[in-house]
Amino acid sequence: MYTYIMNLQKQLLRSIKLNRLCLYLALVIYNFSYSQSYTIIDSLSKEPIAYVNVLMIKDNSGFYSNEQGLFKLSNISLNDSISISCLGYKTILEKVKNLKDTIYLPPKFEQLDDINLSTKKPVIKKVGFKKNKLMWYPEADFQIGMLLKPAKNEKAFVNKITIRTNKSLSFYYKEHKKTPNYNSIIKLMLFSIKDNLPNKPLLTKPIIINCSEKSDKNIEVDLSEEFIIYDVEGLFIAVEMVGELDTNGNVIVKKVNRPGLVFSNIPSDDFSLAKLFAKPKSTEKWVLLDAKKMHEKRDFLLALELELTLYNE
Repeated sequence: MYTYIMNLQKQLLRSIKLNRLCLYLALVIYNFSYSQSYTIIDSLSKEPIAYVNVLMIKDNSGFYSNEQGLFKLSNISLNDSISISCLGYKTILEKVKNLKDTIYLPPKFEQLDDINLSTKKPVIKKVGFKKNKLMWYPEADFQIGMLLKPAKNEKAFVNKITIRTNKSLSFYYKEHKKTPNYNSIIKLMLFSIKDNLPNKPLLTKPIIINCSEKSDKNIEVDLSEEFIIYDVEGLFIAVEMVGELDTNGNVIVKKVNRPGLVFSNIPSDDFSLAKLFAKPKSTEKWVLLDAKKMHEKRDFLLALELELTLYNE
């Protein structure tokens, strides 16, 4: 009888250990095969935010949400951390296990002061840079920023910003004699300036620009209803190449994205200060681009054009 009881105890212990092992393995498998969909929402407007950058901290890999702010995490650990960022919004850094199905991203919008406008007929003025043959096909990992301050102490609203582009890939690949079909997304955001760096967003959310091989080379962004002030304090214009889309509307991760952005190294008398910045999307810091370090004789800038309406208070 004693031997029988001892054998039974050993069997029970083995069974308990086996059950614990199975439970542990189940937890490990669940932890590393986690799959969940999320929606990113503006915390104020409660509307989805399109093409938000999602970065996996562990391996520094990233992707975008879709146009409806949806993204999916699959085959990752619940203990992994992710960064969720978008131009004009506060960045969220959180562990996967703490994420809710709906993620609210707080905007950093700056409310403008009231302005008393003159009853005189408004004066329309265009400022910008002459384009030349400098081009860059932006990678999806970087955002480009332009700091602009006017040469004259004038006060104006920004009616329109024109971004000049180039559709051809012949700059990179000689075999591309014709422009292949593509459908791309570019985001535009405007910031106020403090200490010659971007400060607070001047738009409630980024402007989404959809462009293809059929689009005009000069992309015009209408800002006439945004009442963006352009005065001696200047303006910071940020451009982000989200990337090309597949037939399902998902962003394709590519080394070279179309269209290319046109730059200029021809100085303009329209500005007292004009500087080009870049920012990897994995950081919050904008870095001034040094022309000499990039083997350029002169500073080069995005070949932008601004249409302004001058006003008197």
